Amino acid sequence: MDDLWRRIGTRNELVLLGNPAKRFNLADVNRASKQKLGTARLERTYKAELEDGITTVVVKMLGDVVSRAKRFRDKVETIGTMDHENLLPLRGYFYSKDQKFLLYDYMPLGSLSDQLQNRETPLSWEVRLSIALGAARAVEHLHAQNSYHGHFKSSKVLLTPSYEARVSDYGLTLFPTRARDRGANQAQVGGANKKSADVHGFGVLLLELLEVMPPSETLYNGQADFLTSVHSVFLEMGVAEVFGRRYHDLDEKLLKLAIDCASDAVNSCDGPRTPMREVRRRIEELCKLGGQRDGDSQPDKVIKGTKDMSSWFIPSAQVDRDSQLYQFSKVNKDMHTR
Repeated sequence: MDDLWRRIGTRNELVLLGNPAKRFNLADVNRASKQKLGTARLERTYKAELEDGITTVVVKMLGDVVSRAKRFRDKVETIGTMDHENLLPLRGYFYSKDQKFLLYDYMPLGSLSDQLQNRETPLSWEVRLSIALGAARAVEHLHAQNSYHGHFKSSKVLLTPSYEARVSDYGLTLFPTRARDRGANQAQVGGANKKSADVHGFGVLLLELLEVMPPSETLYNGQADFLTSVHSVFLEMGVAEVFGRRYHDLDEKLLKLAIDCASDAVNSCDGPRTPMREVRRRIEELCKLGGQRDGDSQPDKVIKGTKDMSSWFIPSAQVDRDSQLYQFSKVNKDMHTR
């Protein structure tokens, strides 16, 4: 068991939010079988299977948060007000001087990034577009509340058993940390460019859905350089060279939206040039226009009649043009080789 868990005290109360079908306490979480799902700079995430054999939750441990109890609970309450069907709901929290964590539903399909790396069962066009729309609605909702995500990417879009999008890790930037207090993270500076960063991240997600670029988690060269390559090829050589395969007019429309988003000026003081409400509207239009694309494979088998388990239980660098095109064409060729 991870040493972090041995430091969780039992004097403070685990707070569950909403009306969980199964109530449990801190001792239950301490005794749970745990599997590490991921490690980030400021937090660690675990899958916890309780001893009842039924309840599985995700525990996000906030290792660098510096906050008094009242301020921490105020921030948790703020996250709770960001309720939306495409946001992963916060289910509970624990606070002590030495340890703080948040509780979420466990999503067995993992993230969109995970699914995009699964080459054996690729997502169909309909499922990809539905996921994009759900994620856009979630980020639009955050922006409408004068909030933002701060670290939006495909690994933050989790999927229910019916492939519905649930955006995770929103609101984490509300918690004060030592790094943020030092001003180390530029993404925390300025409300407008925080939203622009979300739009930029959404554009990258669309490029991943279109298989124009690999999932960000696996990109072996800098993302900025790769986006520069995509933009250069699009402007100078056209849509066909970007895809490197036969494409549909709906692909082209989504590609143009992706480039509009990804090339947004992240440091703009006036906010994104392509606001999320416009992004969501354009994706909705694509949903109305298209069923299955010509030559597309059959839609993925979506679990139907199953209870949704999510219910409680731009370019910045100047790169030599020839190297840009070489890098882009090499990755594009590798991605589309079957």
